[in-house]
Amino acid sequence: MKTTVLSVIMLLSTFGVNADYSSHHFDPVRLAVGSKEIPNSSFWSSQGAKIQHFIVEDDSFTGGRALQMKFPVDEKFQAFHCRLDAVPSDAAAVEFSIQLVEGESPAYMEFTQKNSAGGDNVFCTELPKLIPGKTLRLRKNFSTLHYTKSYGNNSPDDREFVTGRVTGMNIFVNKNTASSFRLGAVHYIRGEKNTVNRTNCNLMVWDPDFETGNSGFMSMDMKRKAETVKEGFESAHSLRIVSPTTSSLMPDIIRSGKEYCLSFYVKGRPGTRGNVSFFSFHWRRCAETEFSLSSEWRRITLRIPPYDNAHPSHRIIFRTSGAPFLVDRIQLEEGSRASEFVRPQAITLNATTGAPAEIVTTSELPVSLKGAVSFALPPAVPLSVRLYLKNKIVAEKQLPVKESLVHFEFPCSFAETAGYYPCRIEVVDMQGKILARQSVPFVVAKPFVLPGDYYGIMSGAIELEALRRMGASVLRNNIEVWKEREAQGPRPNRPEEIATEPAYGSDFRLLGTLYNLAEIPQWARETNSTSADPEKFAAYLERLLERQKNYITYLEMDNEVDHNFVRQLGISPDEAVRRYGDLLKTAYPIARKYGKKLAVSPCTGITFAEQLFRYAHESFDIFAVHPYVYPRTLSPLGYYCANPESGGFLLRMDNIVRLIRQYGGRHELAVGELGWNLTTDADYTSRAAAIQAAYLARASILMRTYPECLWSVWYTITNNTGESDYGIFRLDNGMRPLPAAAAFAQTAHMFHGMSGGQAKRLTDSEPNYLVEWSLDGERRFALWTTDENAKPLFLSLPGIDAYDVFGKPLDSRNIPYSDFPVFLTVPEQRGDAAAGAIRQELEKCIPVTLHASLASRDEVLLQVHNNGDQYREIDFSINGMPSGKITLKPLADSVFTLPLPGPVPLDRESDYSLKMVNNGTVFFQNIHFQKLNPVVFRNCVRDWKTWDFTSAPEVITLDRRSDIQPPDVVPWKGPADLSAKLFFCYDESAFYLFASVQDDKLEPWGEGRSIYQGDCLQFGIDPDNDARPREHYRNDYEYGSAYGRLPWCWVAPDGGKENAQYEDLVSRTGDRTIYRIRVPWKLLSPLEPVAGKVFGMGIVINDRDNGNAQFRLEFGGGIAAGKKPALFRKMVLLPKK
Repeated sequence: MKTTVLSVIMLLSTFGVNADYSSHHFDPVRLAVGSKEIPNSSFWSSQGAKIQHFIVEDDSFTGGRALQMKFPVDEKFQAFHCRLDAVPSDAAAVEFSIQLVEGESPAYMEFTQKNSAGGDNVFCTELPKLIPGKTLRLRKNFSTLHYTKSYGNNSPDDREFVTGRVTGMNIFVNKNTASSFRLGAVHYIRGEKNTVNRTNCNLMVWDPDFETGNSGFMSMDMKRKAETVKEGFESAHSLRIVSPTTSSLMPDIIRSGKEYCLSFYVKGRPGTRGNVSFFSFHWRRCAETEFSLSSEWRRITLRIPPYDNAHPSHRIIFRTSGAPFLVDRIQLEEGSRASEFVRPQAITLNATTGAPAEIVTTSELPVSLKGAVSFALPPAVPLSVRLYLKNKIVAEKQLPVKESLVHFEFPCSFAETAGYYPCRIEVVDMQGKILARQSVPFVVAKPFVLPGDYYGIMSGAIELEALRRMGASVLRNNIEVWKEREAQGPRPNRPEEIATEPAYGSDFRLLGTLYNLAEIPQWARETNSTSADPEKFAAYLERLLERQKNYITYLEMDNEVDHNFVRQLGISPDEAVRRYGDLLKTAYPIARKYGKKLAVSPCTGITFAEQLFRYAHESFDIFAVHPYVYPRTLSPLGYYCANPESGGFLLRMDNIVRLIRQYGGRHELAVGELGWNLTTDADYTSRAAAIQAAYLARASILMRTYPECLWSVWYTITNNTGESDYGIFRLDNGMRPLPAAAAFAQTAHMFHGMSGGQAKRLTDSEPNYLVEWSLDGERRFALWTTDENAKPLFLSLPGIDAYDVFGKPLDSRNIPYSDFPVFLTVPEQRGDAAAGAIRQELEKCIPVTLHASLASRDEVLLQVHNNGDQYREIDFSINGMPSGKITLKPLADSVFTLPLPGPVPLDRESDYSLKMVNNGTVFFQNIHFQKLNPVVFRNCVRDWKTWDFTSAPEVITLDRRSDIQPPDVVPWKGPADLSAKLFFCYDESAFYLFASVQDDKLEPWGEGRSIYQGDCLQFGIDPDNDARPREHYRNDYEYGSAYGRLPWCWVAPDGGKENAQYEDLVSRTGDRTIYRIRVPWKLLSPLEPVAGKVFGMGIVINDRDNGNAQFRLEFGGGIAAGKKPALFRKMVLLPKK
């Protein structure tokens, strides 16, 4: 019995999911239901006696119990505090579950640790907006915690989050709000990301001895699959290398200035050789070696020398010299020597359907998940493996004791139709404690009889068969960099280099990108210039297309050339147009000779596109637009993310279509790159992941409404960076589809066989969209709303077949109408009748379309469109308070204001229920308002040029990665590189904007309208706060100031495009640029200094370093990435104190 107990303790402490905690650690699972004595915790509140708290039973929490607490309204912040054990040395994160019961979500949380000076270091972190009744499991990685402040004494040399220290956790509730929520047990997470003790451990992820699968390794030849074989070094399996094979991108494993050792065992045909390379995220080759193979297993080591500015994410690539070989027991560790192999985790767990990238076709149903569990230490007690669908247990199997490798199979009878099936498997002990967990989602898609014909994706390490099953037909890939291919001079083609067949077979077209044309080889430049010599460039293109003519379908002349030329060469956009246009003029006749169409793909906006058409429209065939929206990051934390309809996608498409038609209509339009970024803390079942799928489908449907648009490329398959990913798959111990992969397949299926853009928008007035097209003897429709806060509606359309965004059939009498598109089909002869029925049902359920914004804290501005062809007399009430009766003209817009029941709160977002009554029929609509940003009253006439605004309590700090745009990987090194403090105030004479910008280099550029290309501050004002989604500037302003330059006005109701008439003072001290701006009210008309008035404002702080503008700070969107004042932050003028 003692041996058994010791084995269990050993097993649990090694697994690294749930640790054994002392009696001083917060854990509701230990307490009885109903208990009000909560050890290791306390409440910070002036009304502590009124706080209700007790242990409740709730199966949605691990262990089935949670602490429920209810905070009353208080004028001050309130908080719950709990004590945690000392952080284990190998812990990487803390995990807990939380659920909102009623009231407002908690505001934020803190972790505290005693510092060497005797005070408490504080590490603040955000909490997502919780949905009442929904339990959310949150994980806070220690690597993302940053020092915020100290309680008591502080030490400048001791501000890191340190393992080994006792830690406190505090959850704060907003002032003047009531909140009731449940909190589950807090666990440290071990064995995933080792952040402190990195020596004598294996930094590899998942299963590097390949007992349960290929551990995320993939063949770089998309026609092959990375497979394991039943032979290993002191184990049952190993990885077989047949073609170049890469690991997944492994985040957070390398530190700058540290030395590492990679080791592994190999076996192969004697006399042959293999190769291994270790690459950084940006394809920097950190180390490489070749090795000889033999019929016996031998260990290979590769020293990875230290280097500065190391990106934490890296990958391993194995290559053969023609003969396959086996690899096993890969280990990466800190130091110069290889130690004895250890597994990164005590339990590894995996399962698969066996389908390529888990894309199953309906013809292959029924399907099963087959998997294995591998134990570093065979369990001495019974354990079980469970299968979950979403968060519901659907099957469970007991595992035999004392076996180190166990196989299992779960039939998935629940997967009866096309759809997305987010499954999960867990190993649990007899008490239900989770010992290991692995997500195993899969897609079921209808098969494509013929290859796809429109939708595409960036190529990557995935099986081509998976892409065929999703209906993909276009791939995009970099084919060459001239500077690398011919660094020393012209390089003649060898016969074996000349491709004889398409890159990916006849099923796929390839958009091949000739990358980095900004950097011309030295030998090929014009004299005393960085520009290409036209004759030498022409000769190079001849060699390129001779090699690639059978390999590629289209030749893309660089990627996002406007951004790259300006950034890399430090030239103006005008000069970039000329240089790039000259390259196109040289390339075009050569491309025509080889039968290839030339594609261009600028990314920065309409100005560069207009100039390029003007200068070189006869020298390219395809405009492959990159119509990204900003911001475009989806996260469970609830950051604002723009949708395709109002975020800029449609605006960019409209602009390019206008240019194509202006220049004769001979150019093709393509979407050359588009995607939304999903943070890695978003689970497969999260709303953030589902919204990525919805946005993919909505954008993919809308692009089919442009006749000029003939194909598209989605970005991307997967590109794990450690924090976020644009991919629609995840490298998660194998290739795992996100919901967006299922949406891709279903959307491609619904349009399969329809060339180009032949769909029509029957309704596209925000927020309602109805798109129609005819195909295969059917009339098809897609229907959705952009209102993510709308109450659920269900349409009854009997006789119409309906499918959700993942292809799952729906009940036609109960079709959900939401921000997730539904697809509807009827026989073509019934198409017109079906369109009428859909419109009639929409009008019945949604009689009016309205946009609500705040005119002031006490009034809402309503812009209402009557969707019917009859007059409507509507009684409005807000939160039960009658607000007025309005007569709406048929099919017309009306604008009016209504009083609110009381002032809108200042400290949080707010929601109101708008009730509309028309002829006895009652309709409801939710109105959501952003949190208001205060603008205080302060008489600044005399001292606005001198007073220290940085100490004002209302200062807004922009110093987080989420404040930096674009959201992709940019070389932002932290607040010292670019951050800012903002302060706003007003008096009777003017509005004042103050900013203290920390920037390691000051680099203003240009004059007048061009100052935005250097360090500067731009700000936009929507004086009436009436901007609508998808709307450009209408009655708005955009101004800017820069060091040593006159202020500029780009936009004003009367035209703008001239020097601004406001006063500014821009100064530089050390690494700080101080902006002091005073704008008289007449330059912001009709905005006036009236307390309570609400207006919109956006701010961009541009950063240019070494001639390159690579990133910027943003306070609200709507300026730098497309003029969309609806994205401005909402400001309110506070009364005099």
